[in-house]
Amino acid sequence: MTFHPDQIEQITDRRERQKATIQQFNQAMEAHDYETAAAISDYVVGEETRQHGFGCDWQMHCLKWLTHWRQHQFSETPNNSPEEDQAFNKLMGCLWRFKWLVGDLPRDLNATLDSIQEANQEMQQWYERYKFSPAMLHKSLMEQNILLGNVDAVREHYQKWQDNEHDNMNDCPACEQSTQIQYHHFIRDYNQVLELAKPILAGELTCAEVPHNCYYYIVHSLIQTGNTARARHLLDHAIEHLETERQEFIQLIPQLIQLYYPLNDPDTAEELINEYNDDIFAASQTDILTYWHYLLAIIPQNDEALANAREIAKDIDHRNGNSYYQTQLDWLFGETTIH
Repeated sequence: MTFHPDQIEQITDRRERQKATIQQFNQAMEAHDYETAAAISDYVVGEETRQHGFGCDWQMHCLKWLTHWRQHQFSETPNNSPEEDQAFNKLMGCLWRFKWLVGDLPRDLNATLDSIQEANQEMQQWYERYKFSPAMLHKSLMEQNILLGNVDAVREHYQKWQDNEHDNMNDCPACEQSTQIQYHHFIRDYNQVLELAKPILAGELTCAEVPHNCYYYIVHSLIQTGNTARARHLLDHAIEHLETERQEFIQLIPQLIQLYYPLNDPDTAEELINEYNDDIFAASQTDILTYWHYLLAIIPQNDEALANAREIAKDIDHRNGNSYYQTQLDWLFGETTIH
């Protein structure tokens, strides 16, 4: 059995694409073809960068299996051999990818709180086994709890992230700074967001994902602190920048579109919705939070969107065991009125 990623990529519907990889993975496992199963898992999770075309719950299933398989391969290689080095590097690549997924698991409504907790424990066990600092575990758990809306847990894991020493599992300086921005935006410390953003906006701290993934936090903080002219300039630049890597960062677009409303420019928001609608909707098939932000972006243009957003908020909060997303909707829109 041979896995052909190019055939999978021809499937445009993300849910059908995911079904195809699940079917092929199961066939490989039934045939005890573990190399093919590993190739599928590497593709589903992403090898060099995070693969955004699949649901996080399915990706975590693949990553957990792949990590155990890579550990098995490592244990079977001769000591002090090139094969051992290669097997070890592949195993470490798996442990690195836990950081991508643990923080993002709440994006997939198929991920239950129990399965999220199991993934957290899996990451902790692997990091303890190889004596990595808990810093990156707590960073991932902080990001996860931001999406779950657990404010106290966010603060707790932020502090533990800061208190623990960093090591080879640490993210690059730009990603570290971006996550600091995400945290301070979540606790509504908008002035600190803008202070932390200075080296990023100056081009001194950048990487493949920064400034892309922190544009929203910076622009929103500018709006909240009354810097509307600067916010508008940066917002237009952000949209233009992300357009150059449209498919890779499409999940960021709905939140940015929302920011045109407090800047009193609903026309541009509507134009961008029309331009990006199909791509955003495609991405939201395996990402409930992309769909949530898509609904928030179209509420002023669509009479049914608010009711749909309330249903989605109810579903997310039911899974999360709180009322965070319903409270956000009430704060933004009240019962029937858009503010």
